[in-house]
Amino acid sequence: MGQQDLYQSDFYEDKGRFADVFNGVLFNGREVMKPEELEAEDSVKVRLRDGETGKKIICDKIRKWKGKYVSLLVLENQSYVDYRMVLRVMESEVIGYDTQRKEANRKNLEEGIKLVGDEYPSGIKKGQKLVPIITLVLYMGKDKLWDGARSLYEMLEVDEEIKPFVNDFKLNLFDYHDWQDFSRFKTANRLLFEALSCRNDVKNMKRILQKNIENRKVDRESAKAIRGILGVKFNLDAIKTKDEEGREVYDLCKAFDDYKEEGRREGKREGRREGEQEMALKLVKKLMENQEVSFDVAVKMLGISKSRKKQLSALM
Repeated sequence: MGQQDLYQSDFYEDKGRFADVFNGVLFNGREVMKPEELEAEDSVKVRLRDGETGKKIICDKIRKWKGKYVSLLVLENQSYVDYRMVLRVMESEVIGYDTQRKEANRKNLEEGIKLVGDEYPSGIKKGQKLVPIITLVLYMGKDKLWDGARSLYEMLEVDEEIKPFVNDFKLNLFDYHDWQDFSRFKTANRLLFEALSCRNDVKNMKRILQKNIENRKVDRESAKAIRGILGVKFNLDAIKTKDEEGREVYDLCKAFDDYKEEGRREGKREGRREGEQEMALKLVKKLMENQEVSFDVAVKMLGISKSRKKQLSALM
C-alpha cells in the first residue's frame, strides 16, 4: 500500500466518512446507511486449500452493515490505475463468500445441525443464505482518469454470439474526475473531492473553500489526511481554531491561503537561485575565455561549490 493509500485508509477509519462515501456514490446522497449501523470486520481474508493456508487477500477497509440491509461493505483505496482491479475484486468477493460458507458450516456443527445428502459435499445447508458483499473502489489518482476496465466484459475478447452466456462482473468505482458536483457528500469527503478536482488551481480551490464555509473546518485527522492525499504542505497548528461549540477544528481555507503564500515565496527563492546560477555561468565562461583556462580551473578560481559546479556543467 502506497503512502497516499495509507492516508485514505486512515481517513475512512471514521464511520461517518465511510458511510457518507457509500451513500454519496451508491445512493445519490440519501442517508440509507448510518454510521452507528457499521461494525468493524477483519480485513484479511484467507482461502484454505487441503487444510493448508493458501491465497490471502487483504482489503483496505471492511465494515458489517446492520441497518436496512445486512451486508459486508468493502472499501478499496486506489491512488493508481490497477488494470487487474476487476479480477482483484472478483477474487476478494469469492473468498469472502466462501469464508461465510465455512463459518456457517462451523456454526451448524456447534449447534448440532448436521449436513445430510447433497449438503455434505457442498459444505452448506440447502437454502442457507449468505450476506451480500458490496465493494466500492475509491480512485484518487492525480495524474489521470481511471482508464482501466470497469467490468469483466471489458477485459475479455468475446464474440457477440457467445457473450450472453459469459457472466459479467462490474466494478462499483468512484473516480472524482467523472464528477462535477460533490454536494451529495455530507462530511469532509466533499471537501476532499472538491480539493482534488482543482488541486492545480489554488485560486479556484480558495473560491470553493470560501463558498462552503460549513464544510471547510474539519477535525485534525481529516486535515492530516487531506494534506497527505493532496500532497501539499501546511502547518496544522497554524490553522487550528475553535468552532461554535468550542471543539478543536482546522480551517482548510486558511491552510490553502498559507500554501499559496508559501508557493509565492518558493517561486521567489527559485527565481533568485536561477538568477545566481545564470550569473555564475556567465562568470565561468568569461574567465575561461579571457584567461584561456578549462572549466574545472575557472570553477576552482571562482570558489564555486561542487553542487553548483555540477549544475553549471550540465548547462555548458
